[in-house]
Amino acid sequence: SVVSSPGGGTEDDTGQGGIMQLPQENVSAGSTSEWHPYFATEDCDATCTRATGAGAKVLIPPTDAPGVGRLAMLRDPAGAPFALIKGDPNMG
Repeated sequence: SVVSSPGGGTEDDTGQGGIMQLPQENVSAGSTSEWHPYFATEDCDATCTRATGAGAKVLIPPTDAPGVGRLAMLRDPAGAPFALIKGDPNMG
């Protein structure tokens, strides 16, 4: 599912703030929108490896997102989703 903009946002705002469509295999039947905290990191791949070593499950492996940076989506051992991001230094 696609997460909508927070209150006061417009449809044009949905391309910002890390809002993205999850691959279909990661979407449960009847699922609802979810908020995912993003944690900034200097090395998305190394942080993802460290997180999986601590029990996190990879939902989306480290991936380059043009105009955004490198990001990954994970689920912690308690089931809470979160994302890692290394922002594109050319954005600003």
